[in-house]
Amino acid sequence: MWLSGGRAILSCLLGVSGVVTCTKYKASVYSDNQKHETGSLDTVRVPGDLIFSQVIFRHGARTPVYEVKGDSGSWNLCSPDMYQKYLLPVDIISLSPSNPNPVEDDSLSEESTSINVCKRGQLTSFGVQQMFTVGSLFRKRYFEEFHLLDQQDWKTQLYVRSTFMKRAVQSAQAFLQGLLASVALQDEKVSIHVLDKKEENLFPNSYQCPRIKELYAAARKLLADNKEEFVMPELKAGYWNLQSPLDFIRLRDVIISREAHGLPPLESDDGTKLPCREVVERGHRAMSHLVLGYNEKMREESLKLSGGKTISQVLFVFWS
Repeated sequence: MWLSGGRAILSCLLGVSGVVTCTKYKASVYSDNQKHETGSLDTVRVPGDLIFSQVIFRHGARTPVYEVKGDSGSWNLCSPDMYQKYLLPVDIISLSPSNPNPVEDDSLSEESTSINVCKRGQLTSFGVQQMFTVGSLFRKRYFEEFHLLDQQDWKTQLYVRSTFMKRAVQSAQAFLQGLLASVALQDEKVSIHVLDKKEENLFPNSYQCPRIKELYAAARKLLADNKEEFVMPELKAGYWNLQSPLDFIRLRDVIISREAHGLPPLESDDGTKLPCREVVERGHRAMSHLVLGYNEKMREESLKLSGGKTISQVLFVFWS
């Protein structure tokens, strides 16, 4: 979100967790991951007038994007009542003239008729609660502690930006519900600004940069050529049938999604548990090679092309 006008600008992009605070004289950064031994946040205070504050985070907990054996019956964790209660009604503003409705569902699968049953990649009830909690924490910080947002003038100070994925938009809605819980909204609605997926710059986008697609293809080939570095012999045959590094990426997604929701580890038909930590480590390594580059040369280029537009946008707001 980017908040503009008056004394402060609050900016929230659905990306990596952290906070950037900029003044006329210097910029300082602190992350929610940086804490003192006492557990308190390491808040950086600098002299000067506040120009803007940007809050950057990812979406809440979701269901797995991929489908694997033994996982399909677990995801009855998407309560319509939770969405009704915690998702703030908003106006979606398209930033793409060619597409008036850029928000896309997280899954191409059919809508389930069973209540509470989730689709692939959907923000779960737990994910909604997570984002509402984050919004509540920021309400205390931005409204009550630092007074960066004004109870009467909040709408002119707030700019919200999300990617086109429904789970990201819903995460922003839940965050806003927590952030604005003490504000008398009346008939006012917050606008969430969204780009079409072909124009999006908040993640590595091969539509915007064909070179990213070439780097992914090259990394995928290198992964295939060196698959023995990743594949675990004991999981190559039988129930799990993990034949390639991409299989580990898919299984990693399922494992960490299940862990986030407190679901038990995956088991085979005979009750044998999956060695989750080893699978996650190999899946993470394979995904890093695929997305960030297989070697140092590819990595340097991939990082610049993948995050450069987002960083340049943040810097443009600061320096302008």
